[in-house]
Amino acid sequence: MFRGLSGTELTATIGLSMIPGMVGAGLLCLWAGSLLWVLPVLVLNAFATVLLAGTVLRHLKRNRPPNWYLQRLARHFGRQANIIWWEGPWRMER
Repeated sequence: MFRGLSGTELTATIGLSMIPGMVGAGLLCLWAGSLLWVLPVLVLNAFATVLLAGTVLRHLKRNRPPNWYLQRLARHFGRQANIIWWEGPWRMER
């Protein structure tokens, strides 16, 4: 766990951050005229994305069952999510 992200969530976040990072690095390389900016831009973009995604997902997952946000995401994209049907507030006993 790192900033509320599990290992697979962290891997997916870093992988998905590389797409806009490559675009940003390409634009910066064209502007600066040097390929030396690719790696720092990719690393900083991945770091910023992990910090932001960790904060957002930590707030989304608070007081909800595991994989709740994945079911919500599946429902958003039109797939049938049959695991969680409850629409009220969640309560977890500790």
